[in-house]
Amino acid sequence: MAAKAASKAKAKKKTGKKKPAKLKWSPEKKLTDREELFLRFYIQNDDTRINATRSYDLAYGKKLEEQDTEDAVYGTRFNEKTEKEEEYCITPSSYDRVHLVCRVEGNRLLTKPNIERRKYELLNEMLDNSIVDGELVKVIVQDTDRPSKVRAIAEYNKLGGRIVTKEQHTHKFANEDMSDAELMERIKKNRAFFKKE
Repeated sequence: MAAKAASKAKAKKKTGKKKPAKLKWSPEKKLTDREELFLRFYIQNDDTRINATRSYDLAYGKKLEEQDTEDAVYGTRFNEKTEKEEEYCITPSSYDRVHLVCRVEGNRLLTKPNIERRKYELLNEMLDNSIVDGELVKVIVQDTDRPSKVRAIAEYNKLGGRIVTKEQHTHKFANEDMSDAELMERIKKNRAFFKKE
């Protein structure tokens, strides 16, 4: 038995080939309720929009706001370069630990293909003409200048075909100045020329 295992190990070393790893996810895999909730906070909530850390905190119930920021443990050590004692963190506060978990896990979720696909589905559902028109009204009514927002709305309207831009063409075609009769005469001559060959 041990001889067989040793021979298999030698055979593996010689070929150097490993079996391909099986995928743990599928692009068509459904999201869990928590993942869907995370995306809804990430895309649709005004307070947490495009903030993976806060979205993860709210979706997974980490209660980041309730964590203690004062329970960190600090120590002192001698720095040889500056020749002074300095304070350093031995144990981070509970807030820092939970914040780190939320940040890492929120960004990890955003890299999953099925979550990324769903993110774009939610974004497309959210952006429609009524929302863009509402944002444009907000921009018009407010006193401050928001040129980037106005440009984005104009681009959205162009893509949706709601705005048609006029372009001036300066190129002239060879037959552009001819009347209809002259153009028909030229076409007849060209047809006759090609029929001869």
